[in-house]
Amino acid sequence: MDWAALRPSPLPLAGAALVLLGAYLFRASLWNHVLRSMGEEVRTRDGWRVFLGAQLGRYLPGKVWQIAGASLMAERYGVSGAAAGTATLVAVMIHHLVGGAFALFALEGLADDLAWTGGAVALAGVIGLAFLASPLFAGSLRWLASATGRASLAKVEPPAPRALLVVTPGYALVWLAFAGALLLVGHGLFPGLPWVGPHLALGAMAAAAVAGFAVLIAPSGLGVREAVLVTLLGPSVGIVPATMIALALRIWMTVVELSLSLWGAWPHLRARRAEKA
Repeated sequence: MDWAALRPSPLPLAGAALVLLGAYLFRASLWNHVLRSMGEEVRTRDGWRVFLGAQLGRYLPGKVWQIAGASLMAERYGVSGAAAGTATLVAVMIHHLVGGAFALFALEGLADDLAWTGGAVALAGVIGLAFLASPLFAGSLRWLASATGRASLAKVEPPAPRALLVVTPGYALVWLAFAGALLLVGHGLFPGLPWVGPHLALGAMAAAAVAGFAVLIAPSGLGVREAVLVTLLGPSVGIVPATMIALALRIWMTVVELSLSLWGAWPHLRARRAEKA
């Protein structure tokens, strides 16, 4: 590698951090909207704390801990734990459904045919939303309540279809923000590096994150996300720069997300400590 090409620029890197901060807070607001559509009353700040604090569970193997964390912490704010867990499940599903659709932009040959790819993205979104808004999802909640013995889950109201239509474009904006953070990190490390088109950056970011989520044993997709990013970005920018960009993005996202998660979970952790004392 020609190390002269590495010229870190503080402004784009700071911009990436701010974009990520806004994206995570916006995700928390989308979760609030889903929860309220299920008949639960939650203050915006409290909802942010629950959602963001529960994200600490993403750093454990398995993909259910953020759902369990939301259920546990929500009850301290007078919100049904079953409803909070269900809202988190819905939010995770829509987030990764939209991400999986955007991942099509990273597939070879499809990135150049934006009309065809856009149609596939729309079709995937319609199918996923149709399931969440259908009686099948409500029936799945009742079956889960029976299987787990949690009667409270059977009483949970599914999210309103109108809310799903509102939050889905919101999650598209979240993925666009993540792609923007990727571009800013790349520009902040290698100002003179040939770069990829925005649609490929979006597809690569979405494909990497969804792949990381699909590997259940990888906490927060650690390693998997970076490998996919390097594979998809390497042909355009080179393997070594792509690796450094992937690692820097991981650090940036982890610092921002963990900071927000600790802020969200702090009241709960402090209360638990007081109870043990």
